[in-house]
Amino acid sequence: MKWTTRLLVLAVFVGGLVCFHIVRSNRPLRVNEATKEDTLLLGNATELSTLDLQVATGQPEHMVFAALFEGLVAPDPANPDKPAPGAASSWETKDSIHWTFHLRPNGKWSDGTPLTAHDFVWSYQRILNPALAAQYARCSIP
Repeated sequence: MKWTTRLLVLAVFVGGLVCFHIVRSNRPLRVNEATKEDTLLLGNATELSTLDLQVATGQPEHMVFAALFEGLVAPDPANPDKPAPGAASSWETKDSIHWTFHLRPNGKWSDGTPLTAHDFVWSYQRILNPALAAQYARCSIP
């Protein structure tokens, strides 16, 4: 009985090594190749539940969104407590309630369409619309 158990353990171990080698050798794009081709490789550990930025609630989705989308402002790597320009080149306020954002003049969508203030207004109105039922929306449009 000991001999068959040892043989079974050895077979499972060798089978695991073979499977690991097959999976590893069949990768379509290696890291070095991706770097040369300016390709982003993103290991996400699980399938995404949605690609809709406004209804997503999981960390896997937000990892992808952080790589794909840019908001009006972005985190400043040198000073995480201070926002840096994103789609907006600058912003201002007199009362910390009403803000004016100045969009970058060369801002474009991935298809080349110019980015406009209407795009941001539409986005905020959509997430606040009760019909969307976005979990992260905490108020409604008056």
